[in-house]
Amino acid sequence: MPSLGWFVLLSVVADAAQPWWSMLELIESSDASAEADSPPSRCCFNDGDLISLRADTDLFMGRCDGCVPGGAYQDSAFVHVSDPKDAPWAQWKVFNTLDGKLVLQADTGKFLGRCNNCAPGAAYPDEAFVHVEDWHTSPWAQWVCVDAGNGKIALQADSGRYLARCNSCLPGAYPNAAFVHATSVSEAYAQWTVVSKNPSVGLCAPNAITPPPTTTCIPTSAPAPITTAPTTKPVTTAPPTTAPPVTTTPAPTAPITTTPKPTTTTPKPTTTAPVTAAPTTTTPTPTTTTPKPTTTTPKPTTTAPVTAAPTTTTPAPTPVPKPCPARVRKAWTAHTDAEKALFQNALEQAMVRGFHHKFIEVHLESKSEHEAHDCLFFLWHRRYLLAYETMLRSLGDQYRCITLPFWDFSTLSAKYATGSCSTFPECNPLLSDMGALETVGYDLGAGTYTVSGAGCQADTCVKSAHPVTRNFCQSQDAFSTKRCYQCIPRNKWSLTAPPSDTYISNVYNQLFSSKPYDFTKVTKGVQYRYHNGIHGALASTMGTFASPGDPIFYVHHATVDALYAIYYQCVVPPLNVDLKHSTVWPNRADWGASCSKVRNGVTGAYEPTDHLTMNLIGANGKYVDVQDPSSVLKPFFDAVGLQTFADLYDIRALGEMSYSYDFGLSSLGGLAQQCDKYGSPTTVRVGLEEATTDEVVSKEDQFMREMYLYCQAQNVPQDQIMERINWMQCVFHNECKQGVFDYSDAFRTSFDVHGSPYCYVTISQLANRTLSINVPGWEQVYARHYSCASTVM
Repeated sequence: MPSLGWFVLLSVVADAAQPWWSMLELIESSDASAEADSPPSRCCFNDGDLISLRADTDLFMGRCDGCVPGGAYQDSAFVHVSDPKDAPWAQWKVFNTLDGKLVLQADTGKFLGRCNNCAPGAAYPDEAFVHVEDWHTSPWAQWVCVDAGNGKIALQADSGRYLARCNSCLPGAYPNAAFVHATSVSEAYAQWTVVSKNPSVGLCAPNAITPPPTTTCIPTSAPAPITTAPTTKPVTTAPPTTAPPVTTTPAPTAPITTTPKPTTTTPKPTTTAPVTAAPTTTTPTPTTTTPKPTTTTPKPTTTAPVTAAPTTTTPAPTPVPKPCPARVRKAWTAHTDAEKALFQNALEQAMVRGFHHKFIEVHLESKSEHEAHDCLFFLWHRRYLLAYETMLRSLGDQYRCITLPFWDFSTLSAKYATGSCSTFPECNPLLSDMGALETVGYDLGAGTYTVSGAGCQADTCVKSAHPVTRNFCQSQDAFSTKRCYQCIPRNKWSLTAPPSDTYISNVYNQLFSSKPYDFTKVTKGVQYRYHNGIHGALASTMGTFASPGDPIFYVHHATVDALYAIYYQCVVPPLNVDLKHSTVWPNRADWGASCSKVRNGVTGAYEPTDHLTMNLIGANGKYVDVQDPSSVLKPFFDAVGLQTFADLYDIRALGEMSYSYDFGLSSLGGLAQQCDKYGSPTTVRVGLEEATTDEVVSKEDQFMREMYLYCQAQNVPQDQIMERINWMQCVFHNECKQGVFDYSDAFRTSFDVHGSPYCYVTISQLANRTLSINVPGWEQVYARHYSCASTVM
């Protein structure tokens, strides 16, 4: 069908508010002349078609304007109109977008779309609203029309899910509110009957009463929304550049490709050139031999303006999205509000599409878990995080450049030491940003929860509107049977204090405890101290091997990975290091029998060229490798590659998966710059003099330098100074803060923990006099920087 002229489109938009039904009778979507067992498809719309959409309840979807007094938001979409004849708010004007999608314009001139944080903290992101003014820059307002096969249609959003009546989709949500939540077109509440004054509207079959002028539906351009002046640039000169190329595919098969092809969930195409096709095939058939105007002159007098450039007869192919920049992981606190919201929404999509809980299975499977929490702890988790990050990038064009954030615990502990905060949430916003402090919603209460077969004790599980938690599913079985918790079992962290393992001196000693530096020392140091300390402090789901169920796990482990990256940069020889060099490979004798692989029932020593063990439950119900054809996570691990331990040594040498960390001017940045010289007054912190915005970090650096000099003056051996300062901080934490405690029995059992926290052991040894700080007057130096109400210091 030929494109409508620009001025015709403007007149159509301007006419949108005028009621178009003049008869009581509504002509149903099924054509009387069609065969009863093969109803025609209803997905071939002309620009300007005016329709209503009838739900399975026989009510019509419309813009809510006081439809639920004191309840529903104005302009939310509700299935509440019994007769659209005299209800312009239930009448939708359809326009095509040139890439096989359509947009729906309401009587207000705005377009229907997923909320997508249109009312942060209030509306649900997947609730449908009439709120979009410019659909070109809003992929959440662009819909793929899918033939439901029964004369009805479904509308697929950019998230891959379908527009539907809520139908108890969320606790507390109105059942007739329109949400993008259905996972299949077979759901009755996701199917819509097209009703129009014109019985041929949308019909694609050749027996339609009034067939389109051409045999195929080549979509014309949609109007520039709400434009009333003819000076707006025509949008027919090129397809929209912001439409995400992957959002019509719920389970992408090529997660790192910037323009993956649609899978079989895509409906019969309404164009001859899908948006994801190669540029040589995306050129639409010219709709006229005369080019469209290329200027913004408002009053052309002919259909063939003489000012048009002849090259505009063929619209440019859909631009390929710009390649992502190099992967750089930043601290959570360094992310903007928009970046945080993007990451939160990506986590939600991972849960909605059934990928998130499959990663829990991998972490729990016994052979995988054995490798994950022993002598090759760092390398196993590095591959695991890369696959999760790659999965997040596959969820839509808006997510394709996401990187995992890390938790800047060093700044957190520095603030805690100054007294400017007293709990985890006060010292760092990560927990609250991950929905851990929600109180508005239905709380399942304290008790034992099961996540992928692992039991955990938790104080609370609040079903709230937070995007990180509201679609959490605890297992594949729950996901398949739609019995998801829709909340994450957690403890009440509002009063939880940061553990002593997060002090920078403690972390320094985990990385550079004693020379000669080696892989075993740093693995045991970080795994048994900082790593276990955070898991133990948060407990609940985070205190079990099902901890990847809580997205906080990935931020925490990105920090663990960052610590190993600092160690590698500082310690490992720069060129052609031997694969079994002591700085990169564990000494089996230091680990005992636990540092052993089991292959085909035979126990032996690991080799750097061994493939990592990562298993999950495949489609056949049996455990298979993550790259097995029956694994739903296969595309993501395939994209990562890096199958052997040696492949994962250096984050700067991972090929397309290479990445780095941006520590800014935090204490971690100081460690990365100064390595084992951190704290020494002879080293100069690059950029610290310009760090005028972080007084806490500056205060910590001043304390470290003064205490370092004081220890030197007291003749403490150079290689023992940082450990003595660590002991002092243990005393400070025990006497001046909330105390130092051992791990709980529940955490020891569920996390298979041996030993106790470093500061707990240190305080015990100081108390029984088997250890002495032996730096007279250190308490007075400490007090000059940090206050303490205790009489001990």
